[in-house]
Amino acid sequence: MTFYATLLILKFLAVMAYAGAATAAYLAPDAAARKWLAHRVAGPAITVVWTAGYTLMTLKEIRFTELWIVAGAVGSLAANLILIRNVGRPSLPRWAWVGTAAPLVVVVACMVLKPTWEGVLR
Repeated sequence: MTFYATLLILKFLAVMAYAGAATAAYLAPDAAARKWLAHRVAGPAITVVWTAGYTLMTLKEIRFTELWIVAGAVGSLAANLILIRNVGRPSLPRWAWVGTAAPLVVVVACMVLKPTWEGVLR
């Protein structure tokens, strides 16, 4: 297996760990459990996602200024910041998870569709 393929698998597993931890954090019964899931599982997972993504981008010689890369970085950062903000609350409204899920949907769409500045600015 090539280094690139190994990184792709590692990134996929880290994305799944992040999504699982974020979901579990919103379903956790108390703030202590939410904080543990967000900081001890989701935080390290998103760090692996970013590190693997940057390495993959470097290996493929893709510029960081590509629209889909910028949108993915900003979206994943927003999702993580919203998650961290929400887990500190004593109680969460039912819709609180949308703040984390919506940017992640945008990130996945960008990673799949790979929109470019040229295609958007036409």
